[in-house]
Amino acid sequence: AVVESVVWEGLGVWPPVGAEVVDVGGVYGVFAGWGYGYGPVFRGLCGAWRRGGELFAEVVLPEVGDAGRFVVHPALLDAAMHVTLGAGTDSGGSGAGAGGGGVVIPFVWNGVSRGVVSGVSRARVRVCVVEGVSGGLVLEVADEVGRPVLRVDSMVGRAITPEQLRPAGADRVYGLDWIPASAGEAPEWGFWSEVIADAEALVPPVVVFDAREPADGGVPVRVRSAVAGVLEVVRRWLSEPRWADARLVVLTRNAVGLDGDTEVRVESAPVWGVVRAAQAEHPGRFAVLDTDTDTADITGVTSALAVVESEIAIRGGQVLVPRVVALSSSDGSGSLGSGCVLITGGTGGIGAVLARHVVAEHGVRDLVLASRRGPDADGVPQLVRELRDSGARVEVVAADLSNRDAVLGLVDGIGDRLSAVVHAAGVGDNGLVESLTPERMDPVLAAKADSAWYLHEATLGRELAAFVLISSIGGLLLPAGQGNYAAANNFLDTLATQRHKMELPATSMLFGLWDINTGMSSHIGDIDRQRMRAKGLPALTEQTALGLFDTALHTSRPVVITTQIDT
Repeated sequence: AVVESVVWEGLGVWPPVGAEVVDVGGVYGVFAGWGYGYGPVFRGLCGAWRRGGELFAEVVLPEVGDAGRFVVHPALLDAAMHVTLGAGTDSGGSGAGAGGGGVVIPFVWNGVSRGVVSGVSRARVRVCVVEGVSGGLVLEVADEVGRPVLRVDSMVGRAITPEQLRPAGADRVYGLDWIPASAGEAPEWGFWSEVIADAEALVPPVVVFDAREPADGGVPVRVRSAVAGVLEVVRRWLSEPRWADARLVVLTRNAVGLDGDTEVRVESAPVWGVVRAAQAEHPGRFAVLDTDTDTADITGVTSALAVVESEIAIRGGQVLVPRVVALSSSDGSGSLGSGCVLITGGTGGIGAVLARHVVAEHGVRDLVLASRRGPDADGVPQLVRELRDSGARVEVVAADLSNRDAVLGLVDGIGDRLSAVVHAAGVGDNGLVESLTPERMDPVLAAKADSAWYLHEATLGRELAAFVLISSIGGLLLPAGQGNYAAANNFLDTLATQRHKMELPATSMLFGLWDINTGMSSHIGDIDRQRMRAKGLPALTEQTALGLFDTALHTSRPVVITTQIDT
């Protein structure tokens, strides 16, 4: 119960006399490593001091618009206790055990009393150990001039594991690691050549096709040339009965961007999407091999072909294969910044859901929502009204994001306000690889890949806090019938890797199906949902998907698999 009386004098002298400054810069990255996944609204600790057994802090509440509803806003009260993590105490209520004894959370509250003011957005805090109470802390909160707001005579913490707070993998994200492969006996193999086109030619069990992209033209042009070339070969391979028992291995160079690579070729990345779709539709007929060499006599190919895997990489002569791995916790300090957030595809589907989320949960107060239809898209007036009622400035722009000049103009129009990009635009056109043509590939690549590349170019030289690419698990694990969509999403993933190596912000998030009745998800039927669930990849609720978005934003990896996997 809260006692309605003032039982202390406040914190009028500030900073506290005789106290030492405690450095709290970067503490939230440290907290994340301990298992405390604080979002932007809860990162309020901005200063700390120590005086003997006392800790003092200054905390601030981001602009969430509803501080006046509370004696102390929940996020501000939570931040008031962060000093015990950042500076440490000898009690069980804080950081003393955070690094190794689990996550400590408030458990028992005694003697809670309110002061003379409430609804504050900036506060002074004093914390000290309660005499005679094991693990108990006194917590005093005052406003920015020292007037009493709240006092707790004794708050006792309790250690739990991070897993106890996590609902069965609801916010668990995954990465892709490459590990050394075990090889068997190398098969007979040969290169794709005109000789193989001769019906009388003997075809070895394995044929390697060298999918070199052309050197001429801009990135979108080279992407299309590479994709059209491999698509023609794949379709031809499937049409020849004499190759029915052979395996085609498509060779690329630096298309997947492994750790340690000095070069990343985004132009080759979409080739992997086409081949992955062909693999899924025709098991055992295709593989894809990525190397880090340009030499004609490719070192390591023979040993790589001895690996019974559908995806292989050679780095420094070592043969590697990919494995999906769970990422144990947030290891970064991601943020959308304090400026304007540009969301492409932001007027509908996932883009509109994300627009509401970043305003409500990330405190974003400046939004530009861009899409082909812009203000004429369905539901835009209601969306804008909701966002403005939440305190955000919103601009809706009609723009063809597959047009370089349009993207440059869009970014230049935002100017120095721009702090983050969330690229959620995309279209689909499902079909088996035999039915795909360059003409069917083009609009899908334009909406996702071309737009992403132009956004990358347009923002070079700008100080961004985040560059988020909404990709799809369909480019990695469930590509059947989605060769063009998989190709476009693989481009996003490799672009994020390239930006990461350029020391630019980038996170490509590989989402599973969002279970919302808008955008591309509206075309997915119950049978498809059942098939995905049976494969261990259930559709994501909106709440779960947004939680994965937040978790991925705080990882340091450029490519994060943001879907639930039922192991």
